[in-house]
This record gives sequence, C-alpha cells and structure tokens, in this order.
Amino acid sequence: MLSNSYASSKNLMRGQKPGSTRVANPAPALPLPQTAALPRTLLPLHRDALCREIPHFSDLRRRRILLRGLILHRGAFCRRPIPCRRLIPLTPFGHLQKGTRMTAPTVTPPSPFDRHIATLNRTDLMSLLAARHSVRSFTDRPIEEGAVEQLQAEADALNERLGLSIQLCLDNPEAFDGRLAHYGSFRNVRNHIALVGPTRPGLDEACGYAGERLVLFAQELGLNTCWVALTYSKKASAARVAAGEKFVCCIALGYGEKTGAAHKIKPIEKLGRTAAGSELATAPAWFAAGLEAAQLAPTAVNQQRFRFELAANEHAVHARALPAVSCGHIDLGIAKLHFELGANSVSRDWSFA
Repeated sequence: MLSNSYASSKNLMRGQKPGSTRVANPAPALPLPQTAALPRTLLPLHRDALCREIPHFSDLRRRRILLRGLILHRGAFCRRPIPCRRLIPLTPFGHLQKGTRMTAPTVTPPSPFDRHIATLNRTDLMSLLAARHSVRSFTDRPIEEGAVEQLQAEADALNERLGLSIQLCLDNPEAFDGRLAHYGSFRNVRNHIALVGPTRPGLDEACGYAGERLVLFAQELGLNTCWVALTYSKKASAARVAAGEKFVCCIALGYGEKTGAAHKIKPIEKLGRTAAGSELATAPAWFAAGLEAAQLAPTAVNQQRFRFELAANEHAVHARALPAVSCGHIDLGIAKLHFELGANSVSRDWSFA
C-alpha cells in the first residue's frame, strides 16, 4: 500500500496522471516549426523572451508550452537550465491555467526612415544632421510623387506607433498667406506637415520627436523644411482636427530657393552632464555622441533649453526640458531624437530613463 502511494506521488511529480504507467518508449516530441522562414533578427528576440518569461521546466513541461507556433521542447531554445522567476501560472501537470494567454513579443516593423538610418554609418549620420537647415522661401516646384509616398508611409507608421494624427497638407498655400506668415519671413509655402494628436500629457514631446523624423527624412529625399509654431493659420490649413485633438504645430515643406544656413549651437558641456558631476571626457562614448547630435537639433529661436543627464549606472539617460520662451517640450522631443540617433550610432546599450 505504501509503495503504491509512493509510486503515485512520483508519477504526479513526473507529470503523469494517477493510475497511469510510464511508457518505456514515449511518443516523440512534436516537431519544431520551420524557423528558417522567420527573419533572422526575430529569432534572438524569441529566445530572449522565452528565457526571461519561462522558468527551467522539465522536458515534459517544455513540450507543452506553445508560443505562437514556436514549441519549446528538449532544450531547443534553452540549451541549459536558466534560472528566472516563475511568471507563467501552470497546473501541476505543466498545462497553462485556464484563462492564461501567452503572446509572442511584439516587434514593431521598421519604417522607411528606420530602414534608411540603418544604412548610414556615424559619419553619414552626422552629415545628415548638419545638412538640415531651416528654409523659409520655396520654389513653385511640386513635390515628386515618390517623395510624397515615402513621407506618407513614414507619417502612417508614426501615427500608429505614437497614437498621433500627422497629416501631409499638399498644395495648401492658404495656410501661409496671412500677415503672420509674412512676419515670419515665409514665402511661397505651398505644402506643410500638420502635427496633430489627441490632447494628453506628453503630446508636444511626441510631436517634436515624430516631426523631426519627417524633417530628416525629407532632407534625405531632397526637400527642405522649417519648423513653424505661430506664424501660420491653423484655420486655413487643410488638416483635419477631430474633437479631443490638438493642432500642435506644423512643418513647412518643399524645395527651397536656398539650402539655408547653420544656426548657433551651445557647447555640449551646457547640454549634458553626468550624475557624479565628472568631466564629460570620462563619460561613455555613446553619451558624448548623443550630445554632439543633440547640438544640431533645431529649437525655437535657437534657445536649446534641454538637458541630458547620464545616470550613475551609465546605462540610462534622464532628459528634461528647461524653462523656455516657447515650445520647450516640442524642442525636447526633437533633441531626444537627435540624441537617440547619435548615441545608437556608437552603442545601443542604453535607454532613456
């Protein structure tokens, strides 16, 4: 009697039902799906996600865990025991508990701008940032259809990622026909990008970040741009603003009569610092590269009222907007994109805090 109970408890620990007998030659494990069809860049993501979220189960349990068609069994993805917290609720037999859903990590597809930036080395990237200048006078030349399609694709990707409603307003000179446009020295602005989004905290920063991506992408497509906060007419713009949305600002767009000129910039010592207050020369190379890129970020009246601080662990960065005349958080979003591009050109082992 005692031996039967002991045998039953051992079966339970092995994942067998009470009363069942262990088969000498168990059925072969389910075959793995063809992972060759998956992009190479996705496979490490799946492995990392599985290793983080799934503890080291027995072979029996691993065979029963299904993640979007990827079956983790016999160490196919985990070749050795990986200690981690138990985050997935399981029954004693290794099944997911009722109501528990497992989803694969979401991978954001690259946008046209992402794909282009991936082809640039650090020198080419800095050349792109330095070549961008504010242009206020434009020719009558219509924007080429191919450029419009690529800008629209980037705007659609940004709208989906950031929850915005960015719109390309083409052949809409009425928005820059008033006195405000003449006060801002704008001439013959026939196209603009309307930065619109639902009213919420962080909207200005998100619009700055997304808008500068479009500005740099337009520069690579042979177009010229200029950030515009006040000297245009929102009512005359063709942009659609739904209830609960805010028209933050716009970007003049077209082929400039001239390519513009460089603006004043502050030294990196005034744009960033370390948590310990040490010299920037001792900071990681990626932090210095990010500051050099942020130097070239356009801001309202060239005020550059933002700061980047390196955390004590030297893997996180705190970015904040300082008191400014106007558009402080829009400028912060622009500067964060520049810092991100510059830092990533050296290392990706960091993040914004």
